[in-house]
Amino acid sequence: MTWNRQKAFSMVELLVVIAVLAVLLGLLLPVFSQLRQRAKGAQCVVKLKHLWTCWDHYRREKQDLLYNGNNAWLYEMADTRSLISGDETVCPAATDQSTGAYFYPNPYSGKIGKVTYWSGPPPKPIGYTVNNWVFYATAEFTSIRTFTKLAATPLFFDGMVYGLATSAWNDLELRVKRFSFRHQGKANVLFLDGHVESLDPDMVKRLNPKPN
Repeated sequence: MTWNRQKAFSMVELLVVIAVLAVLLGLLLPVFSQLRQRAKGAQCVVKLKHLWTCWDHYRREKQDLLYNGNNAWLYEMADTRSLISGDETVCPAATDQSTGAYFYPNPYSGKIGKVTYWSGPPPKPIGYTVNNWVFYATAEFTSIRTFTKLAATPLFFDGMVYGLATSAWNDLELRVKRFSFRHQGKANVLFLDGHVESLDPDMVKRLNPKPN
């Protein structure tokens, strides 16, 4: 009688296979990580272009007249229903909740004494910063139609604050600190004409925030 024996893996061969798999996994993980980062960067571009659509709706509601007041840009846009869910303001890669600020989708419920209380949906972290040279008019009834540098003027960008003040733009080091370079060392910037660019710190320093 003949026995048909199958050759089994030895311990050494098994360890070699495990080692090879570990090396391959180590090589592939950075690739997968880069692909995820690129995907989030692409999603951010889509979000910013949608934010431009919200801005376009807002300016039409305001008949092209710039805002002149103290209200935050997102609440000002929410008042015209240009922002609705708050998802428009969340960058997919903003794990740091960069601005430290939040958008509340619905109006506040009321006050108890001096304390405002909230009973609506959970607030959304803000991942984008507005260019104050554009959104907040220096004079009342300034028309957006007077802007002449639409393709060169930033509107919203990956940032670390609600809005970048006009004085902060003049300090190049402070300007760079207010941007969030969360997309493989670059920040996505939405311009007034609706296009988006990915800029590194040196390119950010060369930006002209003034629309005229």
